[in-house]
Amino acid sequence: VQESPARLQPVSPPRPEPRRYAFTVAVGAHRRLRPKLPQFPAPEKNQRLAAVEVAGAAAEGGRKPRSSERADRKREATMSVLIVTSLGDIVVDLRTDRCPLTCKNFLKLCKIKYYNGCLFHKVEKDFIAQTGDRTGTGTAGESVYKFLYGDQARFFDDEIHPDLKHSKTGTIAMASAGENCNASQFYFTLRDDLDYLDGKHTVFGIVEEQEGLETLARINESYVDSEGRPFKDIRMKHTYILDDPFADPSQLAEFAPDRSPEGKPEEETAEPRLEDDWVPMDETLGPAELEEILRSREAHTNAAILESIGDIPDADIKPPDNVLFVCKLNPVTQDEDLHTIFSRFGNVISAEIIRDWKTGDSLCYAFIEFETKESCEMAYFKGLGHGTQAVKL
Repeated sequence: VQESPARLQPVSPPRPEPRRYAFTVAVGAHRRLRPKLPQFPAPEKNQRLAAVEVAGAAAEGGRKPRSSERADRKREATMSVLIVTSLGDIVVDLRTDRCPLTCKNFLKLCKIKYYNGCLFHKVEKDFIAQTGDRTGTGTAGESVYKFLYGDQARFFDDEIHPDLKHSKTGTIAMASAGENCNASQFYFTLRDDLDYLDGKHTVFGIVEEQEGLETLARINESYVDSEGRPFKDIRMKHTYILDDPFADPSQLAEFAPDRSPEGKPEEETAEPRLEDDWVPMDETLGPAELEEILRSREAHTNAAILESIGDIPDADIKPPDNVLFVCKLNPVTQDEDLHTIFSRFGNVISAEIIRDWKTGDSLCYAFIEFETKESCEMAYFKGLGHGTQAVKL
C-alpha cells in the first residue's frame, strides 16, 4: 500500500486585535456605526502597463509586447506573470486573493526560474495544454515548498472554489496527481466551457484577451502524436513576474540561479523531438544548397541500408585516402594485371577485383590500395584510358 504524501498545512496568521466600535445614542434607539476601513493609495495609472512593457522588452530583446490595447481596460486587482514561450507570449492574471497557497507556489517557482525550458509535454486539441514538469514526461514535479521545507512538503492542498470555473479559454489550473497532490504541473484550457473539470482542479488564474490567447491558439494547432506530445517541441523560455504580493522566504535566494537559464533543463528525459527553434530547410536555403543537402541525406540513407544488411560496418564510415576505385574493367583482367599497371604510380599494397560470390566472374570493378595518399592521387589524376574509369574514394 502506497503511503499518502505528506500534506503541507498553511500556517495561520495571528488573529488581529478586535476593533473597537463607536456608538451614537439617538432618541429611543442605538445605532452602531461601521468601522472605517483602511485606505490604501491607488497605484499610478500606468504602473501595470510599465511593468508589462519592461518585462516584455527584456523577453523579446527590446521589443515591447502589444500592451497598449489593455492599458485602459478595467479589471480586478490581480497579480500577473509574463510567460515567454517558443510560440509567443502569455500574460497570466493570478487570483492571489482566492488561492494564496497555489499562487505563491507558482510565483516563487517562477522566481527561481524553475519553469525555464519546460516542455508543453501534452497538448490535446480544444482541451488543455499541460506543462510544468522539468523531465518533460508528465510524471514528475515538485512544489516550491519542497525546496523550502523538504521532501515531506513536495505536494500542497487544493484550493478549489465553486465560483472559479473552467468557463473561458485561457483558464490556468493545477494538474494535480490526485486530491491535495499539487506540485509544479499546470495546464491552460484551449476552449470555453470545460465544466466537467470544475471542482477537480485548483483554478488560480486566467489569460485575458489580447494577452496570450493567440499564443494558446498556436499551441492548440500544433501537430502531436497519439499521446499528445508535440512533434516539434514547445517550451517555456522565460518567466517574468510583473506583480508579487508575497514576501520571499529567506531561504529562497539559495535556489535562484545567478543567470536566467536557457535551453532544455538538465532533468529532461523525454524522447528528443524537433527543437523549438527548428524551421524547414526550404524556408532558409536556396535551391542549390537544398539540393546538395538532399543528396547528402540520400547518400547517408543508402549507407544506412548497406550497414543494416551487413555490407559496411557503419553508415558514417569514410573510405581511406589511399584507396582508388576502378570500374569498367575488362572481364578478363586479373588482380596481378592491376598490380602491375598501378605500380608505376607508387607502391601498391593490394589490388582486388570484386567477383560474383557464386560464379567467381569479375564484376568489372576493383579497389587499389596504395602505400601513400600521394600515389593514389597521382593515379587518379593521370587516369588510365581505354574506357577504364578511376575514382578516388
